Amino acid sequence: MKKSISILLFMLTYSIHGQSPDWSVNAGSYKYTMSITAFLNVDGVVLTNTNDKVGAFVNGESRGEANVVFNSQSNKHVVYLTVLSNTIGETIQFKVYDSENDKIVTISKTQIFEINKNLGGLFQSYSIAQPALRSNVNIDSFTFQGVS
Repeated sequence: MKKSISILLFMLTYSIHGQSPDWSVNAGSYKYTMSITAFLNVDGVVLTNTNDKVGAFVNGESRGEANVVFNSQSNKHVVYLTVLSNTIGETIQFKVYDSENDKIVTISKTQIFEINKNLGGLFQSYSIAQPALRSNVNIDSFTFQGVS
């Protein structure tokens, strides 16, 4: 009886998620790198779990992966992704693992590989999002506090 209660409590206490995908790559097989500091966004939600990750792919082949980390200096969650290649101009595709929903999301936005290119930074991070975030906004109205 005690064993059954212990198992039940364990199951209620801990949420069980699927296994995170392994998108690792052998860095020794590639000559060139490209660095991306980005935030991940799926369906309008910024991913903040350290089990969330992004993978970079060229023609379906893994070229890099990175987990979400919290950066206290910028007070936000980012990924530090290194993409590997032997060829300039390859099209990089991204996949995001959303650990909360245990799903892999293919990102429609792509990037062209450039040797030693750095995209994004802590305070203006590159967006890896699905659906893609817009780069412009329309302000329909605004007010100032205390002014009619």
